[in-house]
Parts: sequence; structure tokens; C-alpha cells
Amino acid sequence: VWSFRDITKRKRAEEALRESEEKYRTIFLNSPLGIFRSSFEGRFLDVNPATAKILGYDSPEAVIREIYNIAEQIYVHTGDRQRIVSEQLGSADNTHYVNRFRRKDGSEFIANLYLKTIHDAEGRPIYLQGIVEDITERKRAERDIALMNFALNNVHDAAFLIDENAHFNYVNEYVCRALGYSRDELLGLGVPDIDPDFPAELWQSHWDDLKTRGSLTFEGRHRAKDGSIFPVEISANYIEYDGKGYNLALVRDITERKRAEEERLAHLRFF
Repeated sequence: VWSFRDITKRKRAEEALRESEEKYRTIFLNSPLGIFRSSFEGRFLDVNPATAKILGYDSPEAVIREIYNIAEQIYVHTGDRQRIVSEQLGSADNTHYVNRFRRKDGSEFIANLYLKTIHDAEGRPIYLQGIVEDITERKRAERDIALMNFALNNVHDAAFLIDENAHFNYVNEYVCRALGYSRDELLGLGVPDIDPDFPAELWQSHWDDLKTRGSLTFEGRHRAKDGSIFPVEISANYIEYDGKGYNLALVRDITERKRAEEERLAHLRFF
């Protein structure tokens, strides 16, 4: 016999479940991340609009209708899904993968894939629940940054990235060797700390001139950590990134050039 209290408790539980399902569905439909459920055999059971967009389909319904073998149609390397599914069957945790996938038009992309095996009341695995995030552009940007770092660390010039306040935002390995500082030490310094001819009060006029002209080439001097001073030629270039201005300065030690010039002038004076 059901009491009024039992019915009220059941109604509250049903209402809480309905609210939870509504919240999940709202997130499911509006999330910028792909959310999906799939069978272990390789069929999508449910996908949100973001998943369809990531995979290059017009709608979630089209994904479910047209993709009949996830491993063959979505994975660049078919065997990857088989391996992932095997790992998931032996795990109850959320698992993160980074994998290459294929869109409807055949183009490839790299994505973060988060998977969890969902079990029934008896503990039997019934389907996979997952989140997919296209990180192709992020990976491309990371490769571009890695390439830039490699290039700048392998040139025979010092490279500085300097902000509007004369602080160093980046230095290559050559700078560290030439000045005798560690990279961390240099990233806590600025132009006035290494240039005896460039006190802080001169920086703003230099910055304004560089911003107006776009690039400047001039000679100066740098002071190493041990106090030694040597002549340099500086090629300063104004660039903007993400709404901020920077000076990309390439600096060459011209000690030998200056010594050769002095020897030539001394030779001329002798005659």
C-alpha cells in the first residue's frame, strides 16, 4: 500500500530525474564540443550538432544515418578504434586520447577524444559515451611555434622579442650564450639592463619611431652579465600580434668587424 509520503517521494525523484535530463539535453544540444554515444560495434547511437559539424555533416541525423562503420569511415587508421575499444572494455574510467580522424569530405583533423564505458545495472558494458574536440588549429599553431623556436635557436644572431615597456618576452639560445644569462634571468630583464646606451627614459621615443617606420637598423653596445661590453648591430622590426605591439630585434656581435675597421684606419694613418 502506497502512502502519501511514498508517492511524494517518488514524484520528487521523478521531477529531479526529469530536470537532470533536461539540463543534460540542453548541454548536449548547445555544447561547442562534440558529444556522442556509440556502440562497441561501430555505430553512432546519438550525436549532438557539434559532433555533426566537426565531422562535416549537415545534421546529427545525417551522421547516424550515413556512418555505418566508425572505424572505417572516421578513423584515419582503422586499427586505432579497435585498440581504443579494447582498452575501454577493460576500464571504468574516463580516458583521454589524441587521434587523427576523417571528415565526410575526406579531409583529416586531429582531435582530443574522451571516452567512458557505460554499464547497465548488472555491470555489463552497453555503449561508449564520448566527447570530441577538434584541435587541428591548436596543433598547427604549436608546430608553427616549435618551428619558429627551432629556427631562431639555430641562427647565428641574437633574437629578442621586446614589448612596449622594453621587457624581454622571448630570447633565443644565442642571446643566453652571448650575454651569459639564463633564459629565465633574461625574461626578468629589459633593454636598459643590457644596453648601456639605452636608459629607460629613451625607450618611449625609440618605440614611437620604430612603430612609425616599421623597422630600424643601427649600431649599439650590449653589456654581458660579467660586465663586459661589446659592439652590436641591431635590426629592429615592429610587429603586432593579438592586438599588442612588439619589437622583434635581431642583434649581431660586430666586435670583429670593428676591430678590422680600426686596423684598416690605423694602417691608413700610418701611410
